[in-house]
Amino acid sequence: MAPPTFQPVTPEDASTVILIRDAQDDIEVYMTRRQDYLLFLGGFYVFPGGKMDAADYGAESMARCRGLTPEQAAGVIEGVERPELAVGLMVAAIRELFEEAGVLLAEYDDGKALTRPSPELAQRLSARREQLQSDKVSMAELLKSEGLYCSLARIHWFAHWITPATSPRRFSTYFFVAGKPAGQEASAFEREVARALWIRPEQALARWRQDKWKMIPPTIASLDTLSRYHSWEALKHDFSRPPRDHQRTVWKTL
Repeated sequence: MAPPTFQPVTPEDASTVILIRDAQDDIEVYMTRRQDYLLFLGGFYVFPGGKMDAADYGAESMARCRGLTPEQAAGVIEGVERPELAVGLMVAAIRELFEEAGVLLAEYDDGKALTRPSPELAQRLSARREQLQSDKVSMAELLKSEGLYCSLARIHWFAHWITPATSPRRFSTYFFVAGKPAGQEASAFEREVARALWIRPEQALARWRQDKWKMIPPTIASLDTLSRYHSWEALKHDFSRPPRDHQRTVWKTL
């Protein structure tokens, strides 16, 4: 009898957002340590992110996007030819960032960015965030209720990693970078996050080298790249360029 053939698990599409802010001639990144009891990367330091849902590239979500057309979105993510998939990955990134960090990369119909929400809007968004986390409302419904749209032009494709074939659960994860909106502050999703902090990339790498932090290769490689930048403007300049003009980290293990 022939030995059984190994069949790798098909990777699920996912998005991760590296949130950046300027700090004293340097940049800081927003990182979280996942709760120890979580089955996937429990106790590891990561960036906000998660699996893309079908609703992220549905018609309702597509209608609540501004800044890039679906075709333009596909043109700025290497290897993504389907426009709806490109939009879905960006929407998933914006949704996960809001769910996990409370930062919403959104704009109004006139293109004005959502920065510091009024106390009334902040209260409504907080309640909506809890509903989103509990799957009681969709991202499209949340945005429509406040006359908001996902700001696709405010996130920039940064890297692409695929989980090794031997892993029992695999993800094809697209990393994006985004600047923290002025007036918005990050707040952790405590059911999944044990600790959240802003930290310089080189400081985070030092804690990993000292065995103080657990991190996976995509996080380490991202921090290494980020450590070469000292302002959001410089980072945005490079990663807002088309993939053909600026090389990204693309690590695939099929």
